[in-house]
Amino acid sequence: STTAGSRFAAAVPEVVRTATGRRPALARPRAKNPALREGNIIHLPETQLFVAEACSGLRSLMALITLAIVFAYFFRRDWKQRVVIVASAIPIAIVINAGRVAATGILTYNFGQKAAEGVIHELQGMITFGGAFLLLLAEAWLLARIWPEKPRPRPAGAPT
Repeated sequence: STTAGSRFAAAVPEVVRTATGRRPALARPRAKNPALREGNIIHLPETQLFVAEACSGLRSLMALITLAIVFAYFFRRDWKQRVVIVASAIPIAIVINAGRVAATGILTYNFGQKAAEGVIHELQGMITFGGAFLLLLAEAWLLARIWPEKPRPRPAGAPT
C-alpha cells in the first residue's frame, strides 16, 4: 500500500520534466530550429534530445527552494515576503531549466550531439542555476522596494 505522500513524491519528477520539455519545443520555431516535442523527447533533424530525470530540473528546483528558504529566513522578517520568495522559486526554476533545454537544443542543432554532453552540458547547468539564483535575488530586491518592511519597534530601555 502506498501513501499519498509517496505517490506525490513519485509524480513530482514527471511533472517537472514535462513542464521543462514543453516550453523549449515551443520556443524553437521562432529561432528557426525545427523541433518536435513528443513527451519527454525533443526530436531534431539529426538527433533526439531526451529530457532525462537527471536533467529535469528537479535537483535545481530543490536546491533553489532550499536557497530561497535560507535567504527568506535570514533576510526577510515579514512572513508574507518569505512565502512569496520561496513560492517564486518554483516557476523560476522551471522557466530557467526550460531555457537550458532550449539552449541545449539550439546548440545540438547547430553544433551536433557533442554540444549536449559532457563539460558543455555541466557548464550550462551551473550558468543557468546561477541565473536562477540571481533572478531570485532580483525579485527579493524588487519586492523590498515595492513592499517595504515595517521597522521593528525598539524595546523599552534600548540604547538609541
